[in-house]
This record gives sequence, structure tokens and C-alpha cells, in this order.
Amino acid sequence: MWWRVLIFDRIGAMRRHVMIQEYDKGHGLGRRWLGLCRTYRIESYVGGRWVNKPDNGTIFLCKPHCTAKVVSHEATHAGVAYLERRGKSIQYGERRGTGRLASDNEELLCEVVGNLTGSIWRGYHRFCGS
Repeated sequence: MWWRVLIFDRIGAMRRHVMIQEYDKGHGLGRRWLGLCRTYRIESYVGGRWVNKPDNGTIFLCKPHCTAKVVSHEATHAGVAYLERRGKSIQYGERRGTGRLASDNEELLCEVVGNLTGSIWRGYHRFCGS
């Protein structure tokens, strides 16, 4: 699972980049978004057949709004896209007493979101400081 993460110094620079690259695609993001997860699939023609590359998309963040809330929100979008790309959906697990067990797909989503969020924070602290 590969995600490219771009972290901008200012929110205006991030929004301009997204609009110039036409990632909005007319979805009308408006002026309130603080981060963005854009998913895509890249295929390569190898050995006479099309093969999916491991690239899954790009997450756009900016330093002033690079908070746990924004990072986990965008990582969740990435996790849902990861499951969908593999033909899986979020399902509820078996009920036990007053609670329920997590389904395998729910655990996979949580693992993807946790791993991606951890990677983003490590990279952020390495390249942007505390």
C-alpha cells in the first residue's frame, strides 16, 4: 500500500495546488477543507496484461492544520479506498452480549488507518519538526 503525502506550509498553497492539478474534478470542495485524500489506480502493461501498481493515491495536508483530527480523517478515507480496491466492504461483526466483535474487514480498515496515520506522523516530525 503506497500513499504519497504532500505537506504544504500554508493552506492557500495546498488548495491552489489541488485546483491547478484539477484534483477537484468539479466536486465543489468549497473553502472549508483542511486536508484531502485523492484516490486513484495506476496500471502498467507488463507481460501482455494490465497489472495494478501499488500506488493508491495522494493525501494533501498543510502544517497549520496538520492535527490528529485531520490526519486520522484523511487516513480513514484512504483506508476505505484501500478496502474498496480489494473488493471488501466494512461489515459488522457478530453480536456478543451488549457489544459486538469486530469483523475481519473492520480490523483491516483499522490496521490500514493506524499504519498510515503512524507513517504520516513519523514523516511529519522528521521533515517538519515538532
